[in-house]
Amino acid sequence: RVRTLVGPIPLKSQVAWADSALDQVVAVDVAGDRPTVGRWPIGRRPVYAAPTPSGEQLLVVTRGEEALARGQVDQEPTLWSVDLRSPGSTPVGYVVGSPFDRLQVSADGAIAVAYFSEAGPDDQGFFRNPNELAFIDLTRPPAADNPVLKTVRSFGATPTGVVLSPRMAIAGADDASERVFAFILATNVVTVVDASHPLHNEVSIRLDVAGTGTVVPRELVFAPATATAYLRSDGARDILELALVADPPAGTGPTENDY
Repeated sequence: RVRTLVGPIPLKSQVAWADSALDQVVAVDVAGDRPTVGRWPIGRRPVYAAPTPSGEQLLVVTRGEEALARGQVDQEPTLWSVDLRSPGSTPVGYVVGSPFDRLQVSADGAIAVAYFSEAGPDDQGFFRNPNELAFIDLTRPPAADNPVLKTVRSFGATPTGVVLSPRMAIAGADDASERVFAFILATNVVTVVDASHPLHNEVSIRLDVAGTGTVVPRELVFAPATATAYLRSDGARDILELALVADPPAGTGPTENDY
């Protein structure tokens, strides 16, 4: 096999990488008196890897493979959650359906969003939906509703990035709990998804008011106490304030949102 290393990625007390030739994550831990090496099996052909904010887990997306020859096994693209604190532990695999090449993880390490970068189709000819995302609840095992695959409205643009908010509660909303919201950035539009309930409908905000030009959102900061985000964009002279406010659903459908 051709060896491609995804990484190395610095973590809390380790350096880790995904090895495509051996279908495994390798980590060197320097916390003790002498370095130790740990290995964890994952799927075929790693595409992208990112640490959790705590630096204790590594998330790896593998492309998998289609069984075309004797000895091969069909593997779907999968997100692997590797617990680097436990050498010899079995990684948890979440089938995500597409070989996403970018990940964002919430500050508490509970939610991950996988999406495609702006790079376009890769050299292996994979046909992809650039507006598709996978929402994974890392606190639960894989299930029919975990991950959730979602295609957001595009308005002719493709996502340039995803930013996850800290946990925020919307005053007066039907759901009073603190939730994580995903802000999906694209040219002339920002889409907001309740990442804690990703089956609910998203909200899209057009930035090119009255066709005034191209606005490219670049940076978000949050005021979680007021469920507010502040957006800086190229092509805009102002900072945009995005306040999430309660908006009771008009119906009783399972995808209705409350903001």
